[in-house]
Amino acid sequence: MNGYRGASRFVSMGVALLFVGSLLLSQACGGGGGGGGGRVPPVMRFVCSGGVAPSPDQVSLSCPATSGSPLLVSVIIGGATTSTDIYGIKFDLVFSPTVMTFDGPAIEGTFLNQGGVATTLIASSSPGDPGRVVVSITRTGAVSGTQATTTQTTVMTLSFAATGVAGSTSLTFENTEVVDSMTPTPTPIASVNFTSSPLTVSFQ
Repeated sequence: MNGYRGASRFVSMGVALLFVGSLLLSQACGGGGGGGGGRVPPVMRFVCSGGVAPSPDQVSLSCPATSGSPLLVSVIIGGATTSTDIYGIKFDLVFSPTVMTFDGPAIEGTFLNQGGVATTLIASSSPGDPGRVVVSITRTGAVSGTQATTTQTTVMTLSFAATGVAGSTSLTFENTEVVDSMTPTPTPIASVNFTSSPLTVSFQ
C-alpha cells in the first residue's frame, strides 16, 4: 500500500508540474484571445525646434517641443513695435510636403482684431505647390492700423498634419510684407521684419 501511495503521489506531482509548465508557456506566447503579443511599435510624434525668442518689431514662428498630429504653429509678433499703424501682414510658409501638410483653416489670433475691428484671414496651399502655404491677414474697413505693445502677441495659428512618413523639414518664411493703413495703396512698413531663423520640424 505504501508503494502504491508513493507512486500515486509522484504521478500527481508530475501532473501538477506539467500543468504549471503549460500555463507558463501559454503566457509567454500571449495565450488566450489576446492576439499575437508582439512588441508594440512606438507612437510617432512631431518634434519642433529652432524657435527664436520674441523681439520687438519681429514676426516669428513658435511651436511646442513635441506634439502629436496635428502640429500647431503660432505666428507671433514681438512688441513694442515702432509702427502704430500695422494694418496687414502677409507671407508664405515653405516646408517639405513629404513630412507634413497644411491642415486648415487658420485660426486668428488677438493682434490685428484689436479694438473689435473685423479682419480678413486667408491661408491656403499654393496650387501645384503643396509645400507652400500662402497667408494674408488684414484689418477691414476705413480704420487705422494697430500696434504690438506686449512682449509677444499671436497673429494667427496654423495647423499641420503628419503624412505618416518619418523625416525632417524646415519651416521658413518667404514673400513677407507688413503694411500700414494708407489709402488707396497700403505702404510697406520697413521697421517690422520677419525672422530668418526657420523652425526645424521632424516626424519620428
